[in-house]
Amino acid sequence: MKTARIYFFKLVFGLLLAALMNACASQPPTPFVPPTAPEQINPIATEIRLIAPPTAALQSTLLPPSETPTPAPSPTPTCQPNLEFLTDLTYPDGTVVAPGSIVEKQWRVLNSGSCNWNTGYRLRLVDGFSPLGAAPEQALYPALAGSETTLQIIFSAPNEPGLYRSSWQAYDSEGAPFGVPIFIEIIVQ
Repeated sequence: MKTARIYFFKLVFGLLLAALMNACASQPPTPFVPPTAPEQINPIATEIRLIAPPTAALQSTLLPPSETPTPAPSPTPTCQPNLEFLTDLTYPDGTVVAPGSIVEKQWRVLNSGSCNWNTGYRLRLVDGFSPLGAAPEQALYPALAGSETTLQIIFSAPNEPGLYRSSWQAYDSEGAPFGVPIFIEIIVQ
């Protein structure tokens, strides 16, 4: 009986081994078949068939319009005023003048900002001795942005000998200062 059982296991093992080897054996390669041109489809003869019965038609529902926010007005870009001192045209710093003489001071400046200077632009006395006979506020000559201009103030030299200096600042039409101050410095003898 023992031999029959061994024989049976050998037979089952052999059959399983043969089946496994047959399954793992390589198949011969599939022969190459060149592709053929697809069959032309006649669009007129093509029939369309519905696979599923049509369902109820969709109904569109209008939604109430949503509130469109009103755009806030964008701020108008503002210009930036600026004044650059270029040179003293008359009476350089430390010029000696006679007591009581008339001094016509001129500066060459550049409107280096992006604003055109208009009649609202001013020069104001900001530091130093009295305005030397000139009003403490003067008109700033109109000048286009990027252009050079000459500024002039007429002073009266004091009767007392000494060193006199007054500084002037440019102000825009809103009253805001801009640029570098310009000044006159004279020696009365």
